[in-house]
Amino acid sequence: MTECKTFMKPWRLLKSTILKGSFHKRLNAFLSKAVITIKEHFHGQLTYASGPWENVDWDVFDIVGIDYYRDALNYKSYREKLRAYFKHGKPVVVLEFGCCTYKGAESKGGYGWAIVDHSKTPKQLKGDFIRDENIQANYLIELLDIFHAEKVNGAFVFTFVMPSYPFNENALYDLDMASYSVVKTYTDQNGMTYKDMPWEPKKSFFALAEYYAKH
Repeated sequence: MTECKTFMKPWRLLKSTILKGSFHKRLNAFLSKAVITIKEHFHGQLTYASGPWENVDWDVFDIVGIDYYRDALNYKSYREKLRAYFKHGKPVVVLEFGCCTYKGAESKGGYGWAIVDHSKTPKQLKGDFIRDENIQANYLIELLDIFHAEKVNGAFVFTFVMPSYPFNENALYDLDMASYSVVKTYTDQNGMTYKDMPWEPKKSFFALAEYYAKH
């Protein structure tokens, strides 16, 4: 939790850098040691799910791995920054990308989940949000088109299911809006498409199925 607070507040990051030294230097030192240990037991290819703010030494890995969300801040530079990862001469895989399920979520990218008020019981959304499954579906397909065009070697959608953020007919309590899952979870019933499962596919589920059927 302390590490999370450090990243969310620039002054804490600056203080940490002054007291402990460069974050990137310490990160790469740790990763180098970790890779040595891992290779003693695992002989396959290795990667690391890096954040865009991390300057990883990719020389010790076989695959460049990134968690790469698009939002309002990086919308124009998203593609250009993606291309920069190929400079290492290794396969590039997007290990995490996704979008929540409400109007405006496409502009928030990896922070779309932050609309939930966890201080309330039961948990509820922090205001009036409009559910929109098309936003999520379109976002995922747009990014897959970019990845395909830029010859990304693989991409993993975040995520299939988030049961801790269930669907609710009452918009205020519809935590599934803040979910990145491609299915909506029910707490008191099963779905209609797969009648033995407590979830129902969203539009993104079918959009992804159609996309991969063609690619």
